[in-house]
Amino acid sequence: MRRARRSGPESDFNRVIMITSAKPGDGKTYTAINLALSLAFERDLKVLLVDADVYRQSMCGYLGIKAEVGWTDLLSDANLTFPDVLLHTKYSEFERIAGGQGHTEVPELLSSRKMGYMVTEMARRYPDRFIIFDTLPCLASSEPAILAGMVGQPYSWLRPTRQAAIRSSLRFASSMPVRVLA
Repeated sequence: MRRARRSGPESDFNRVIMITSAKPGDGKTYTAINLALSLAFERDLKVLLVDADVYRQSMCGYLGIKAEVGWTDLLSDANLTFPDVLLHTKYSEFERIAGGQGHTEVPELLSSRKMGYMVTEMARRYPDRFIIFDTLPCLASSEPAILAGMVGQPYSWLRPTRQAAIRSSLRFASSMPVRVLA
């Protein structure tokens, strides 16, 4: 994480992090929230935490917030802008974006040019900020594989569980540039 503090275009995506897990209940959202808070309380660092697990949206529940719009709405509604979906906190170093309204075309939204542009724009526009995506479990959906190609640091959180689930997660990790946390 320390190397991500360097400036310059090559470091833009080093600050864009994705957290996934093998299956629901493994603790990926808890891990993403703790990572975000830990970084936000470092001197001169800011964090944007994005709830990219659209179907469960646990992050907002854990943090006790309600949001009417989120990143899926930003991608699907041309009238929304980035400030419309940004959720501010009493800590200026820590902001969030909720998952948004449920959409049937979430994989298509994630793999769209607009999503690629949004991630690139966030990384370049906010050079002082870590951007953390809390995604769906990698064994439940294709969305983490799509997003892993757009971020600089994809991580898969593995809780010691059944060996078959771990093997499947490791196959996912070996096919993408994903770092495994256990």
